[in-house]
Amino acid sequence: MPGYMPFPNETVTLTSHCARCKNIDGEQNNAKLMLTNMRLVYEWSSKTRMGDELSCLSYPLNELATQKDEIRADCQASDYETSFKLHPAGEEVSFVFRSPEKNASRKVAAAWLDAINMAVTGTKSSAAMALRRSVPGLEMLAGALKDTFDVVKTTFASPNTNQRSASARKAITAKCIGCRAPLSGWTGMTVQCKYCDTVQTL
Repeated sequence: MPGYMPFPNETVTLTSHCARCKNIDGEQNNAKLMLTNMRLVYEWSSKTRMGDELSCLSYPLNELATQKDEIRADCQASDYETSFKLHPAGEEVSFVFRSPEKNASRKVAAAWLDAINMAVTGTKSSAAMALRRSVPGLEMLAGALKDTFDVVKTTFASPNTNQRSASARKAITAKCIGCRAPLSGWTGMTVQCKYCDTVQTL
């Protein structure tokens, strides 16, 4: 049975196979969470007497509840599992992300919240920022690096700064925050893992 078929003017911008919907009882095989420019889609299959049955939930982005110019999202995080609850058209739907790597699920959920919020309001999510801050040591390190960079940038700023920073990019390899698969590219480059579809910045 075919999966979700986007409309002609609809494009898929983000997918993940490591999310599960907490609203669904029973098995969720071959689960896939998708964000398009028009809706949030979750599809999964379950075994029946007639074979595998594919099911799909679809939530238009313009029906997601907002507050203070961003989507309303309630988050819960632990070391290996992070979930967020959204409020489409008076309903509640929750998605959970799990990872065997400590705190990786927070980063993946934060990336999803940012992507959804950007699609709805054009801004990043404060809930995603809070999730990233909850990773021990990460926010402190990021703040210290940013302050140091700002001082250096102010001190040595010149018209050719952008050209120098572009030429200073280096080729690097890293591990996916979702599934630990190897990734490669340039520093600062946004890439999508070909194994679990997690989007991240190198």
